[in-house]
Amino acid sequence: MDSGAIAFNGQYEKDLTLDYALRIGGYIEALDPSIAVVYTRTDDSVNWVDEAAAMNFELDDLNGRCAMVNAVCPDYVLCLHFNSAPDPAASGYEAFVKEGDVASSQVYGLMSEKLAQAGYSYDLGLLSTTECPLQMVDLVNSSSMLLELGFLSNEGDVYALNDEGMKDSLCRSIAESYVETIHGAYAYY
Repeated sequence: MDSGAIAFNGQYEKDLTLDYALRIGGYIEALDPSIAVVYTRTDDSVNWVDEAAAMNFELDDLNGRCAMVNAVCPDYVLCLHFNSAPDPAASGYEAFVKEGDVASSQVYGLMSEKLAQAGYSYDLGLLSTTECPLQMVDLVNSSSMLLELGFLSNEGDVYALNDEGMKDSLCRSIAESYVETIHGAYAYY
């Protein structure tokens, strides 16, 4: 498994991502037990890479995740990541969605409000995958967002992301954004 970015303190992106994903999913389920949360992984063992060619592991891993998501056909997909940059001053969060994905754009709008209320970081904005194609956004058949929640190359972001109180606030804010959007979307039917 690709560990992703590595923080200045040696922390692996994959570990922080898994912690956040499980917490966000737990909050979604607690806020509305009727919402089914499906994870592409709940630990470091994943079944779709058993047949992956060693020299093309990353592509096979992404193809496996996309196939899994498309088989489930969820209403929303959140692909959670943490950023890294050569400049240690780079800080903040940003998200990527498909051009015209109104549902994910609405989730992000609400999410950025809630993250600001939680006192978190700098909103770098919502970007389209038109300029930056991303497999987990572009090749899934659902409203999909790739969220880069902070920079592991920035000490301030890393400390905030590892603070239990902040972690709780961020995960709750993200979960509430999805649940409130789902309830709003379903209210019109």
